[in-house]
Amino acid sequence: MYFLKLKNSILGKIYIKKKDVYFKYSANEQWTGEYWLDGKKIYTKTIYQKIGTSGDSGTITIPHNIQNIGDFSAIDFNHSFWIAGNHKWAFNSKENSEYISLIRIGNSVLYAQTSSGWSGFYGYITLRYTKTTD
Repeated sequence: MYFLKLKNSILGKIYIKKKDVYFKYSANEQWTGEYWLDGKKIYTKTIYQKIGTSGDSGTITIPHNIQNIGDFSAIDFNHSFWIAGNHKWAFNSKENSEYISLIRIGNSVLYAQTSSGWSGFYGYITLRYTKTTD
């Protein structure tokens, strides 16, 4: 990280912390340039995965293939969606009696809840996490 130095007539010198990382979303694990509260690096990875098979309902597991996930792990809902035909849907969406929700991140899989009409589609799921090895 580096600091941008500005001068303001009222406040004097202002220092703004900036990231020196040019970020690109990827299916490969990468460091975001950020740190969690405990000082560990935050990593990200985007998964493109089929969410169950057509007609599945209930809890579905989605492998994420991330080794050594630390105490912090989160789904980046701003950069996650699923695709049905020409439409892109947010996760945790519901229409009439159909729904799909990402509910939890496990050590090796994500857990989703889905109704039978909305399973079997592909989705992009972006995760942010720390690692136990840092």
